[in-house]
Amino acid sequence: MEMAARPGADPTQAHPWDLTIFDSDGVLVDSEESSDGVFAVMMAEIGPPMSIEEVTERFTGRSNEDCIAIIGQLLGAPAPPTFLDEFAHRELDGLRSSVEPVPFVREALDQIPVSVCVASSGTIEKMRTTLDSAGLIERFEGRLFSASDVARDKPAPDVYLYAARCMGALPMRCAVAEDSPVGVQAGVAAGMTVYGTRRQQAPLRSPQPELSSSPTCGICRPCSDSMLSSGKSGAIVHKGPAYPPLSEQLDGTHPWLPGDR
Repeated sequence: MEMAARPGADPTQAHPWDLTIFDSDGVLVDSEESSDGVFAVMMAEIGPPMSIEEVTERFTGRSNEDCIAIIGQLLGAPAPPTFLDEFAHRELDGLRSSVEPVPFVREALDQIPVSVCVASSGTIEKMRTTLDSAGLIERFEGRLFSASDVARDKPAPDVYLYAARCMGALPMRCAVAEDSPVGVQAGVAAGMTVYGTRRQQAPLRSPQPELSSSPTCGICRPCSDSMLSSGKSGAIVHKGPAYPPLSEQLDGTHPWLPGDR
């Protein structure tokens, strides 16, 4: 597959990537607050109330199977069998009218001189709905890849390897933009370079993946706490197994934009 340059990018500038793979929710589109709000309402209907912040902390980036298991642990009983189907229906209703693109993401996409695609734990229908609502679907038409189409969801690397294969790119030549610990772990396991983005105003408290022996790689707590306490919007970079360990905080208007390394 031809790796076409993005509009507005300088095609003569050398870059280390052939493909940039984006997660969708929280990276391209501001959909998580809407989705987490629906989830919080439904949790209150079947058990003790949970705040949106608690839902985000416990469930962001998790597979459906993991979410059902966590709900069962919280309830002390199996989750209702129709919970996920009902959530998907209510979620899509909300997303059709309430989603905006992440600030500056259009400008960031215009500066990326290589092919881009989306690889998400969400369904193709959800990706299409959110990207269309945010006015971004034309940029990713025909380049949406769902964990529903592979054997294992994140933190396994399957969906990222699937996306790279379909786009004709080697994993070591791919950059990933992620906003959840399990997504970072998936990208690292795929042998890709991961740019972890955090725009929340509170330290990340979700269970952290073991990414390497370094205490500050991926979106581990020391990195996210330091970044957030400094008041900066930034990215933590972790290169996957094909590279030497690297972790650093980047400054810039578009923190998810892979730059020259």
